[in-house]
Amino acid sequence: MHIMMGALVMAGASVPTQAEVAHQTSLNHEGQMITVSYTPKVETSYRQTGFGPREPIRCFWQTSVSVERAAVTNDGQPVAALSRVVDLPVKEKGVKTGMRGVHCSALPASDVAAFGGDTGQLQRYLAEAAVQDKAGLHRELASLGSGSRAGEGKGQK
Repeated sequence: MHIMMGALVMAGASVPTQAEVAHQTSLNHEGQMITVSYTPKVETSYRQTGFGPREPIRCFWQTSVSVERAAVTNDGQPVAALSRVVDLPVKEKGVKTGMRGVHCSALPASDVAAFGGDTGQLQRYLAEAAVQDKAGLHRELASLGSGSRAGEGKGQK
């Protein structure tokens, strides 16, 4: 049985907000400043075992942290062509696993909050992701086409 309760359990946890752990950088593209923000997307899944009389109750969990990149122009217009989840090598994806000897629904909020890492860990992870993404971001900027403003480029609605 696979129980997905991440949102339910995480609601009561003391989890850092995206604003607390966002990593930002700015760059100039054809005379226009673009602010790029990297924010974590923390997802935890749960699998409950131990429903029979001979098997101990256990909650197995797996947390993955992905990085979402959002770009806006200096006048606040989003650049949809540059906003996406950043692909990182599998070993860099921030996957953590573990087990607790309780029902998944009874996990303490402090345990659930710790599954994604503390604010400092998430900030370091985002900074590393931004460094790894730099070359790809510049390629994507170049592909927006010369002569068009970034906020008016491909993928804008």
